[in-house]
Amino acid sequence: MYDCVTGNKIEGFNGCIMADEMGLGKTLQCITLMWTLLRQGPNAIPEINKAIIVCPSSLVKNWDKEIVKWLAGRCNSQAIDSGKKEDIIQKLTAFMDQVGARSATPVIIISYETFRLYTYILHKKEIGLVICDEGHRLKNNDNQTYQALND
Repeated sequence: MYDCVTGNKIEGFNGCIMADEMGLGKTLQCITLMWTLLRQGPNAIPEINKAIIVCPSSLVKNWDKEIVKWLAGRCNSQAIDSGKKEDIIQKLTAFMDQVGARSATPVIIISYETFRLYTYILHKKEIGLVICDEGHRLKNNDNQTYQALND
């Protein structure tokens, strides 16, 4: 998984699909991969500085709880699942404006709808890793979510 995401497996291709049955630990594997990429790389520096987890709105809080459960405070995440438009814009802008390794809050968790609405903010700077939960929503390259993720 690490080799696929970092492009070490197939040159020019960065990514993978986790397609196991429910209950086999996909969430934990993704959290472990994210934590590894945020903390270290082959050159003794982190591979990434930021990660976004995009999921159905009903799972935003669950992802946040899983990060707390497995990383026990070692990684701050911010779940953005509701609020005023101005507040969401402020939170997303602050996240995107973080620079350098070891950001205070290197992970945000947002719904597919939030990603679509605020893609203009999220595409301004580089994001090291995007995890898409329930990725079957992306199987049609004509849908708005797919297009927002690929712009």
